[in-house]
Amino acid sequence: MQLTNGSLIFVTRGSKASLSALPHIAPFAQTIGCHLKALYIYRAGKRDQMPSDREQEAAISKINDAMPAEYALQETLISPPAALYPSVRQLANSHNGALQERMVGNETSISTVTPLKGMITLLPSRRRGIIRLILANDYETLLHNGPLPILALPPNGKIGQIKKVLFPLDLSQRSQIWFGEVTELCKKLNAELHLLHVFGSDVAPRSKHDQERRLAAQGPSELYNLDKEHIREYESQSSQQGVQTVVQTVEGRAHSQIMRYAKQENIDLITMVSHGPRSAEDILRGSTTVRVIQQAQMPVLALYSYNVPA
Repeated sequence: MQLTNGSLIFVTRGSKASLSALPHIAPFAQTIGCHLKALYIYRAGKRDQMPSDREQEAAISKINDAMPAEYALQETLISPPAALYPSVRQLANSHNGALQERMVGNETSISTVTPLKGMITLLPSRRRGIIRLILANDYETLLHNGPLPILALPPNGKIGQIKKVLFPLDLSQRSQIWFGEVTELCKKLNAELHLLHVFGSDVAPRSKHDQERRLAAQGPSELYNLDKEHIREYESQSSQQGVQTVVQTVEGRAHSQIMRYAKQENIDLITMVSHGPRSAEDILRGSTTVRVIQQAQMPVLALYSYNVPA
């Protein structure tokens, strides 16, 4: 499986707020069978020079001091921003073992063909409006270009006990590809899976076969029945894996209904496939996934889909 039994890579710039999340991330990583690793991003100089030995030691000490004594980091990398993606791949591919401090060069081109196991987690920036368009949010950049899914922490940086997981269903092929991973994650967490399908104007890309069936439909009721058929297939798939499943359909804007349902049902983790911006509004205000991360008071696991066929 791609999400579990891999590397949980904690990306930090060393801020107090970011490092305070480590005591919550460590038990979560252990529960899902991931090796916790740290990627410290330092503020690079004009020539992307590496920090001095003293600065390196201070960065490692910050991370180690924030870690609970009963857990151990597998590895720590010190990286300039320009080497972010190669650093992630290096950590995800590296063998597990004793804590190591290694430097990363300035390589910026990287292949994302080979799937990696695990995820990246961080306390994300939440820029909005014109500031977001100018500076961008770190999780948006990572999700668009990075090789792993993004676990965006809530503003308080906490991951509590996860008993309810929400997976919004857009009935696209991308969702189907990730659904088995989400089901396996629920099994690891012993969590209840909530499937929410939102009818509304936020139309997700559909497979060619599904598009043909929908075009051949004789009316709204037949379209509704086609969607119900898909939803039953998802519910059956998760139930067969021994995961308790709850299904709900609502009408409205996707991000609003997702947040409403998450609050109403006391959801502990939202998992969703990111399709990227599909309209001018998405470009200006953010995609559905971006808006959910901006508003959520619980962790959001954003699953990339840029290299998955529609």
